[in-house]
Amino acid sequence: MSGEGRRFFERLAGQEHTGQVLAAFEQFLNRPLDLSASDLFSALYRNLIDHVLAWLELRAQPGAALREWRPLYQLAGEIDPYYVTAGQIEQQLDKCVPMHAGQRESLTGILLEYFRLRREGFLETFPSPLVGEEDCTRWSTIFPPEFAWRSLDILHAVGLYPIGSYAGYRAWMRFEKGEFQPPASQERFRRWRACCGEGGQEKSDPAHAHRRDFLVAVFGGGFPSLHLPSYCGDRPRCGDCPLHGECRWAKDAAKSSRSTAEIIGRLGQGRLAHLSTAQLMQAVFGLNEAGGEVLSAALDKTTLRRLAVMSHQELEEWLDGTGLPVERLRGLIDLSRRFSEEPLSPGMPLQSGREVFHHFRFRLRDLKQEQFLVVLLDAQRRFLGDVLVSQGTLTNSPVHPREVFNMAVREHAASVLIVHNHPSGNPAPSKDDVQITRRLIDAGKMIGIPVLDHIIIAGDNYLSFVEQNLM
Repeated sequence: MSGEGRRFFERLAGQEHTGQVLAAFEQFLNRPLDLSASDLFSALYRNLIDHVLAWLELRAQPGAALREWRPLYQLAGEIDPYYVTAGQIEQQLDKCVPMHAGQRESLTGILLEYFRLRREGFLETFPSPLVGEEDCTRWSTIFPPEFAWRSLDILHAVGLYPIGSYAGYRAWMRFEKGEFQPPASQERFRRWRACCGEGGQEKSDPAHAHRRDFLVAVFGGGFPSLHLPSYCGDRPRCGDCPLHGECRWAKDAAKSSRSTAEIIGRLGQGRLAHLSTAQLMQAVFGLNEAGGEVLSAALDKTTLRRLAVMSHQELEEWLDGTGLPVERLRGLIDLSRRFSEEPLSPGMPLQSGREVFHHFRFRLRDLKQEQFLVVLLDAQRRFLGDVLVSQGTLTNSPVHPREVFNMAVREHAASVLIVHNHPSGNPAPSKDDVQITRRLIDAGKMIGIPVLDHIIIAGDNYLSFVEQNLM
């Protein structure tokens, strides 16, 4: 990689706007972080929790730090980072929203590694905003491989600059390889940092690798807020790019422009029935012919509904070689879901189990795990909001009345509906479902917030306890 990387950096260094980009980097370099070490690590810990909860698909709504995850956010301020144990973390997690064993294990492991870094002198270069290669490596390796690259977002969020821009790596891959393979591995991560540091004298110029990384990150659209010239972002501007004549991505796109144009032409004529799913996605996302062929082969092995429930890592592996970023596909999936369902907004009435099923089926029907939702209603059975109170394994979803009625009391709900899914596809209630429902009905009567119905969603079917005379 290093020889090819050298050619790419040499071409960038000779471009018209390079001086302007490097001047912006020097301004950044000479502006030390105006924080105390204590404030820096407090901000870093908060952002760590924000990102990890999202990665592990633990629902973190606005204000979550003040409600269901408060004990976890407060952990760093209540313990000595030099003596923290797994038991202390587990005690705090016991006070938070229930989660399944895998999520709990991952979260505990990441936090233990974070506090280990603190003990070992992580970020000794502070107050310089630059994070050296050693600290970058130590930081990224505390996360699972699929989160290694994305972990840098946490450092960026507090004003630090680590080596390893996603946008820069993407631009290099397009220029040299004519494709983009998502960097979902530690090996690709290390190789890219080595490429940025090649030819530098770290003792005389410790910012060498950061400077090269910044240069190519701007070229790849990684810093849009700086309003500097960029060409190789999510939608490459190949026609304007000064490296157009040497870029394999641009050459491959030119070769396949006829076939892509033909597909787009069919779209314009309304001939959608004659297009395969792969061709339609190729046109929508502007993929070249090679990417379209990889996408077609990948679609032979799965279904579109399966894509909707894949994890971020699974999608990255599935898209490998197509040139399609995971984020854009996720956006399309969610847009398609919104076309299919009528989103609930405050004030909308919910009068029957079928209406509840209609609004929640696309959200719940394909999930691998059971999720247990509480739908909050006012005195006229109008929608106030919904809260995820439990996420369990394939076979159960532990529920406690405390979690069910906590938000109902806070939001002054007059009544609630219970909604959960059966990944098995069978909507018939289990003995546990019946027992939990009876328990919640009794608890609701005691506090004056009745449970009006319990709806189980299983694939494209549902069961209402009221309609089946089970309550």
